[in-house]
Order: sequence, then structure tokens, then C-alpha cells
Amino acid sequence: MNVPLFRSILVLSFYGVSTAVLSLLSLLVSVWSEERARVLTRVWAEANLWIAGIKVEVEGNENLPIGSSAGDDECGFIIAANHTSAADIFAIQAGLRLDLCWVARASLLRKPFMGWHLKRLHIPLSRGSVGSAKSFIQAGTCKLDSGTAVVVFPEGTWKEDPGPMLPFKKGSFLLARTTKRPIVPVAIIGSQDLLPPETLIPKKGTITLRIGSPIDPDQFTDLDQIAEETYRAISELLEMGTEHRA
Repeated sequence: MNVPLFRSILVLSFYGVSTAVLSLLSLLVSVWSEERARVLTRVWAEANLWIAGIKVEVEGNENLPIGSSAGDDECGFIIAANHTSAADIFAIQAGLRLDLCWVARASLLRKPFMGWHLKRLHIPLSRGSVGSAKSFIQAGTCKLDSGTAVVVFPEGTWKEDPGPMLPFKKGSFLLARTTKRPIVPVAIIGSQDLLPPETLIPKKGTITLRIGSPIDPDQFTDLDQIAEETYRAISELLEMGTEHRA
């Protein structure tokens, strides 16, 4: 058996087993503590990046508006990031050592193991549904009040081609506007190079997370302005990454 084939089998097998085992274990732990259960998500991400040979470098940790401990009420904030690869989720989960809660498409709830985990510990959202939007605000507010950082991909889907990000969906910022919690822009750099869309096995390498200064949603009059400012902030962080590679 050649090395590439062996590596492919190893990575895919490890992903399948780790997802099934840690999702079920996380669900059991969530009966006692949702925060401790989400720690297992970080373990899952770190383990899968390790087996794939991917490292995560983080720049700008000082910009995270965290309190003295992960449980502080003042610690809850929103993370907005660009999205170009399935590896983005692993990189953020492993690189940002926080209690993270994800906003996920409701369609993902139908997936075994992962879907059960998302429904129990994270925030599903059906776009275009008024009822889902209300549930999203209620669930998101609860998570933020408990000190959890809520992660959103404002583009709504992967950006498969090079170039500017897709237009941001304004609904992603409704939670920030309602709760007045800060938005932390994060640029994910290098993930698509390692795991392009429709690719199962990632290349070995490094993904960089570049964290920008928090954005105060109270400084803007409507969702359009909040979306535009967040888009601008992430774009600038991405351009810094291009300059560093040049």
C-alpha cells in the first residue's frame, strides 16, 4: 500500500471514529455541563488536525474581549469569520481556546452523530423562517449570557473561488444588534489551500487565524452598517495575510 493511500484511509477512518465517539460522549457530558461537553469538540478538532498534519497559528489573541475566566458574563461575544473550506471549523475550534458555540444550518441536524451534537449544544438556524429567527435570538442570547462565544460565518456558505468574500447575510448580525455584544472579526488564511471544496483528504500545512479589534454594534444605526463594517474588517485582515505571503 503506498503512503498517500494509507494516509487517506488513516485520516478518513480517524475522522469517522472520532466524530462518532466524541459526539456521543459529548452528549452524555452535556447532561451535567454544556461547557464541558463543548470542550470535547475542541479535543475532536485538535485530534483531527493532528492526524492530518495541520497546525494552527493564531495572531491577535489580545483582541479577544474575554474576562478573567471563561464563565464571566462579560465574556460572551460574537466571532465572525470568512469561510472557504470545511477545515475552517477545525481551525477555529482548535485555535481559539474558548467555550465556542456554533450557528449551524438546520439541515445539518439530520446528520447522525454531528447533527445530534449540534442540536443539543449549538444553535441551529433555518434561513428565511421567522420562527427560527426568534429561536436563534433566544438561544444565542442565552449562550452569550453564560459567557460563551458564538461563531458565525456571515457569508452563509463556502467561498469556493479566489477573490473577495461573498456578500454578508445581515441576519448573522441580528444577534449582535439585539444583545449589544461585540463582534470579533477573524480572518482564516490558508485553509482552502489545504482542503479545497469537494476534497476529502487535506494537505499538510498551517492555517492562520488573524483576530481583529472588536466591533461595537451600538456604534451603528442598522444591520447594513454592522455588516459593512465587519466585512471591511475581515477584508483588511485577509489583505494583511496576502502582504505577508508576498
